[in-house]
Amino acid sequence: MNEGRGPLKVLYLDGLGPSPDGLRPRLLREQGLFVIFPLLPDLDFPASVRIAGRAVEEHAPDVIVGYSRGGAVALALAPPIPLVLLAPAWKVFDLDPRPGLRATILHSPGDDLVPLAESRELAERLGVPPGALVIVGEDHGMFDDAALSAMLEAIRRESQALKRGNVRPLRPCRATCSENG
Repeated sequence: MNEGRGPLKVLYLDGLGPSPDGLRPRLLREQGLFVIFPLLPDLDFPASVRIAGRAVEEHAPDVIVGYSRGGAVALALAPPIPLVLLAPAWKVFDLDPRPGLRATILHSPGDDLVPLAESRELAERLGVPPGALVIVGEDHGMFDDAALSAMLEAIRRESQALKRGNVRPLRPCRATCSENG
């Protein structure tokens, strides 16, 4: 996906009960992406934001993918790199999202945990372009084929923008980047 610079680096921030061997991180690795997967504590949001911030500093990811609580962590970081947010639970953590963040938001109309209306409001508050809110998926889990395909497509679009120079990458990885396993 990211010819000429090595594999695209994706920082994946999971929801509650994270697993580096879960479906989405595994799928991303199978697509040839370099996946950075910090383990975030379930019950300590500020610590999760600090850990994710260190991962951004150490690994300089090209894209951040955040699912549910991980989407809220990504928004709290407010990074200068693209976000792909899956059913982001930003209101649970009383966040005030920073307008102007580059984000694609994927949300299911059948989500019974995080209302679709919250992602509509988020898109409006961020000022994302039309089409950056993608209504897809069967439920909050976003594990169905349509949701997973939409996630990969959003990452692909951001990769192409990065290659065209429309997104400025962060500095190169300072650590060994061994999280890909």
